[in-house]
Amino acid sequence: MACCDLRATDFTSAVRERARHMPYMLLRGVAALWTVMLVLDACRLVGESRWISCCIAGVEIACLWLLASRPLVGVVPVAILWCMSLVSPIPVPPAFGYVGLTAVGVLGYLGMPLAILFAFVFMAVDYVSHLLMADFVAPLAIMPALTMCADMLFAGVVGCIVRIVRRNMRERDRWRVQQQHMAVAARLHDEACNDLVYALLTLRRSQVETVSTNDDEEHERLAQVCAAVEDALASVRSGILLLRASDDGDEHRTERRRTLPVLAAIEWQHSRVRELGFDGLTSVSDGARFVTSGADRIAALDGLIRELFGNLVKYADAAHPFVCSVNIQGDMLYLSWCNTRAARPNVTASSGSGIAGCRRLFEQCGGALAAGAGDGALWCVEASMPLHGASTMPD
Repeated sequence: MACCDLRATDFTSAVRERARHMPYMLLRGVAALWTVMLVLDACRLVGESRWISCCIAGVEIACLWLLASRPLVGVVPVAILWCMSLVSPIPVPPAFGYVGLTAVGVLGYLGMPLAILFAFVFMAVDYVSHLLMADFVAPLAIMPALTMCADMLFAGVVGCIVRIVRRNMRERDRWRVQQQHMAVAARLHDEACNDLVYALLTLRRSQVETVSTNDDEEHERLAQVCAAVEDALASVRSGILLLRASDDGDEHRTERRRTLPVLAAIEWQHSRVRELGFDGLTSVSDGARFVTSGADRIAALDGLIRELFGNLVKYADAAHPFVCSVNIQGDMLYLSWCNTRAARPNVTASSGSGIAGCRRLFEQCGGALAAGAGDGALWCVEASMPLHGASTMPD
């Protein structure tokens, strides 16, 4: 049953992902169809020895694929060529009319007023071309232009409909993700927080009992465990706040800035692992002692530091020191880590999601993270991340 649910979830995610990229896939499919038609027209023009028209067909194909890959850039040359074809005496491939309608559909996707404006520009250019070629414009000569104008408005409406459908799909996906975040936040609050508070109170009661027995060593050990539980409780509460704040949208989340005392955070983690027999060398440059950036980037950096020290006590060899270095060069923050893997680690089971999750967060913030085995038994991490600029956190 669980396997079936997982397959259904993967299938649903794949469908949503394809639906999200549907406008681009549709545009490329239309471009491929028009390319075939333009090639057929070019072959006919070659047979008629119209080499200039054949070269124009090649230019049109290039503009068409520019429109398919970069719609905002490609719509400009297509629109210019389409209007120039009205006043140029050189015959153009008939299929290029469909290319122009595709460009109008892109304008309708960007905004229906743009498509309407271009339709009126097309009508004006067509009318001027008739005036240049004759002393007067016959009423019947305007009918093809009116028909083309109606087709352009229809293409613009289609593009506008695609934009509305895509926007509604994004809103549904955002609402679904927000509901999932709220459900996870509620469960963390009701289960994880309460369990950690219960464990903390139990440890503090045991710590009070050690005072009466004058067992200083046991009292100190329980104090360390209490500090670890308090840190875990604070992390869970921070996670709940981040999940509940996800309703604000990316532009509001990235505007909030936080400061992380990197040196203090590393020294705190270092003191914890030192009690378990792990020691190492840490180097934090003066500019990286306090890092100020967006909330997303600070959360990603703080999470990576916690994950590295957590993996140290689980998988590293305590007989060899670890090395951690953090520095800032320009706008980029760099973090390097290296430790020796233990032949018999303290923890053998791993979900493999810790470093993978950190890598995903760094990439969403515009950075990069590489982790893997080095020479011998070494395990190294190299991470970099810009401290400013817009991140690509999902809605």
